[in-house]
Amino acid sequence: MNKICIENLTQRFVMPRKKELTALHNINLTIKKNEFIAIIGESGCGKSTLLNIIGGLLKPVSGTVSVNGLPVTGPHHSRMMMFQQPCLLPWLTVEENIAFGCKLRKETEGLSDKVADFIKTIGLEGFGNVYPNALSAGMLQRVALARSLIGHPEILLMDEAFSDVDFFTRIRLLELLSHLWKKLDLTILLVTHDIDEALLLAERIILVGGRPGGIQGIFPITEPFPRDMGNPVLYAQKKEILNRFKPVTATASSQDREEKK
Repeated sequence: MNKICIENLTQRFVMPRKKELTALHNINLTIKKNEFIAIIGESGCGKSTLLNIIGGLLKPVSGTVSVNGLPVTGPHHSRMMMFQQPCLLPWLTVEENIAFGCKLRKETEGLSDKVADFIKTIGLEGFGNVYPNALSAGMLQRVALARSLIGHPEILLMDEAFSDVDFFTRIRLLELLSHLWKKLDLTILLVTHDIDEALLLAERIILVGGRPGGIQGIFPITEPFPRDMGNPVLYAQKKEILNRFKPVTATASSQDREEKK
């Protein structure tokens, strides 16, 4: 069953001097329910733009995105987003930050117990009454993850969510994410620059590149969980992805010529 369907998607932005930059061109992709997808590629290839369109934060100039067969027309609490910065409200405690969205939607039945359960799940027992300025980067992202998931969304969209934490904290966060993905039956789209991260977590890797951005390859990852980058199969798949990659500069000249006309 397809959860997300992207058809003939194109996105452009107006640049200085009224020039247009085509960020994405003719993207076609279907994502199944409960699938874990990693979207990789270099900076500027359109990864975050694609994620923002799926989340309803941007409207494409052409093409469609549908979820459960219905067109995406704007943000919705069934599709939650996590960003590189946790974006917690500094005047609220850990508990209050986690509960914030549910309170806005007036989903308050049993909320205190749900918050307590999530605080335990993310390993922050004893920190419920602490404010964000007293937390480490890894703790902040744990809180942001709990805040995103407490309302039981169907889809979690993650834009470089763990890129600012140290290596050891990231490993623990990736383990937590993998656990929650299976426990909560989520569909996850993870944008990352880290191929190893994608190989350790995803069921499929979508390689985006070029200018305008397009899909350069789709790679199923079938090795069982938990995975180890010492696995020769994963190492071979990493080499295959790197061999398929074409940098943005390799395809920039054609659009540059169009812009000069």
